Amino acid sequence: RGSSGSGGRIALPVIGAPPSPGSSASSLPDAPTLPPPEAFGGVDAPALLGGRTLHGARLLRSWIEGVLGAEADAHYGRLRLAPDLRSLTSGFAFRALRVGDALVDLDCRSEGGVHTFTLRQVGGRVPLNLILEPRLPSGPAYNVRISDEEAEVGIIETESETRLRLQFPLDPERSLHIVGRT
Repeated sequence: RGSSGSGGRIALPVIGAPPSPGSSASSLPDAPTLPPPEAFGGVDAPALLGGRTLHGARLLRSWIEGVLGAEADAHYGRLRLAPDLRSLTSGFAFRALRVGDALVDLDCRSEGGVHTFTLRQVGGRVPLNLILEPRLPSGPAYNVRISDEEAEVGIIETESETRLRLQFPLDPERSLHIVGRT
């Protein structure tokens, strides 16, 4: 974990990068020292597979937590997603995102200012409670529909973004449409 000044976020060092100015080993006590890129052999070097797997896992985790904004709380059966849709050009999809014993599939498509989410829980005993907080470009008010019903949403607006806040159980498959109004 990062230092208390980093807001509890995990520091992900870059392979072979020199330390950033002002950082030291004491400022990130649990951050491992990574070898330079030359330490990773070719695909025929099975002894190095563990190191490459570790770096691949870190990259995936930083994308899931950073871009998708995923925070799982399996103890309370909650999943928070805060995807950044401000620069999304087409979409993304995740399969089998695990929260405790539950598995969630997520598809997000963006076309002409309309963002469409398809969310379904594909595993687990109890339906998860989803907290969805997409980050959208600032601008017009947004119309939100969940499975063809207009939804009440919390709206937080700043100069650079509009953040919506929805909360609902993932018992049936949910389809969510976010459309900007002029």
